[in-house]
Amino acid sequence: MRSICRTALVALLAVLALGAVASASASAALPEFVLKGTGSGFVYRESPLPVIFQQQNGSGGGVECHGGVTGSGKFISKTEVSYGHMTFTKCRIEGSHACKSAGAKAEEIVTGALKGRLGYLNKAEKSVGLTIEPELKTVHLLFEAECETYGKIAVGESPSAKEFCEKFKVCEGASTVIGTGKPINTSGKILEWHFKCAEGKLGRQEFTKFEGGSTVFLEMEFLGKWERTCLVMAPEIATEAEVEIKA
Repeated sequence: MRSICRTALVALLAVLALGAVASASASAALPEFVLKGTGSGFVYRESPLPVIFQQQNGSGGGVECHGGVTGSGKFISKTEVSYGHMTFTKCRIEGSHACKSAGAKAEEIVTGALKGRLGYLNKAEKSVGLTIEPELKTVHLLFEAECETYGKIAVGESPSAKEFCEKFKVCEGASTVIGTGKPINTSGKILEWHFKCAEGKLGRQEFTKFEGGSTVFLEMEFLGKWERTCLVMAPEIATEAEVEIKA
């Protein structure tokens, strides 16, 4: 009888242990996108809010695109999205000088191929972030453009920042920006992604790393000089299927 009870107890403990491992594994996989339905695509909804690249010292006033962002993308895994090529419209620098990418329409800036990945900003508070970064690690710019009067501008990572990050291993690089993703743990066909500057700190993003991750940042080349830059953008994303950011 004792042997039977002992065997039953061991079996019960084994089941509980397996359950704990499974629960821990599931928790470790978060945050993630959960798609409910068919279709993995999304588009940017029209927004009255501009897209702004604000420089650290304010020289040139940064780039402001008052037409917002257009384009489409898709979810490519539980933690990643492909943005494709974002198009910013009605873009000007210092308020009145039009900017455009090579081959683009007037006042339009078209990025290179971009992607995003999920991560925790604060796991305890279930605060989730999302990046914008080049699709390929060998690419170090989000875009290049020509502006009236001022000539070439570029946003991404300067050669010196690339060298510094590779040498000291204290940052992932200067061609990545982090924003917040909402709503959390709620299914729907509209997602809100918010990228903004740190309060009172020109050129500094509100979030510069995921919890437990390395520092990321953004730079802009203007008049031949590189300086820290932050992105202000708050698009709404309309998805084909219902999507939940599970945290």
